[in-house]
Amino acid sequence: MLSSKAEADKKNWDLLLPLTLLTYRTSVHDSTGETPYRVLYNREATLPIDLMYGLPELPPRTPAEYIWDLRKDLADSFCKIRERLQTESRRQKKWYDRRTIECHFDFNDSLVGHAKTILVGQNMGRTIPHSPTSRTYYI
Repeated sequence: MLSSKAEADKKNWDLLLPLTLLTYRTSVHDSTGETPYRVLYNREATLPIDLMYGLPELPPRTPAEYIWDLRKDLADSFCKIRERLQTESRRQKKWYDRRTIECHFDFNDSLVGHAKTILVGQNMGRTIPHSPTSRTYYI
């Protein structure tokens, strides 16, 4: 999100960060079906447009009633989100597995492994440089 907004003016990306975070926190996510703000606070965020048109009137409650309702609503919300995440996980796994190819190996099958070539002067991070050779492994 931030990279697409900061494409025009890369030096002022930090000024776009608060609005990008607001957009992220108040948009409905496909995997949970809820906004991150609602998951955390059990209510939708109060946006400037809400203040312009007024907030809905809430029935008066005691602090104990509010806490009891909040705990019950959060528990219900977490159960619903947990079920939704499990469903989404299964759906995404099914789509990912459509591209996989099942391989069967037997004993004494030869397997050829190819090592990655790292050029001189290339940033290796924490990898150890090795020569670009092919090795045959037997299982």
